[in-house]
Amino acid sequence: MDIKITEWLKKTRSLLPINLGRILDIGSLNVNGSAREVYTSDEYIGIDLREGKDVDRVMNAHDIAEEFGEESFDLVVCMSTLEHDNCFWLTLGAINKVLKRGGYHVSCVPTFHFPIHRHPKDYWRMSEEAVREVIFNGYETLALEEIFTKEVNGNSVNPVICAIGKKEGGGGL
Repeated sequence: MDIKITEWLKKTRSLLPINLGRILDIGSLNVNGSAREVYTSDEYIGIDLREGKDVDRVMNAHDIAEEFGEESFDLVVCMSTLEHDNCFWLTLGAINKVLKRGGYHVSCVPTFHFPIHRHPKDYWRMSEEAVREVIFNGYETLALEEIFTKEVNGNSVNPVICAIGKKEGGGGL
């Protein structure tokens, strides 16, 4: 996770409850940073397809509902991960199952001008409309911002969309 994304997480932290409850971090392998640096909880579970720093369980996100049960998390974090998921819609369906009503989903995805980065593979890019209408379908959007993760020769490049959504149907934590 890029430093600019970490800065965005810190900037928007006040939009979430002080006590975050049970957290699931999908794609938690710490490559350039981790959401754990911003979101703390007594129960923070990081999953990824590969072993490594900040990964508590190696597993496919498609299987989280079967592994953890429905409405079992207060916050689901999915930063810079969906573009590496060959069936991201399965992951989104699973997130909707494990996230409690009124819970929060924090996500970040690259836009069309972000370069391909095969870690290990790279399948998708998203528009703001896709974030609002696909990733956050059934959510109240609390924050959505395009940020640039790199500067080259004075130009901002590598845009991503970061967003926070609150799942409909509950009062939150």
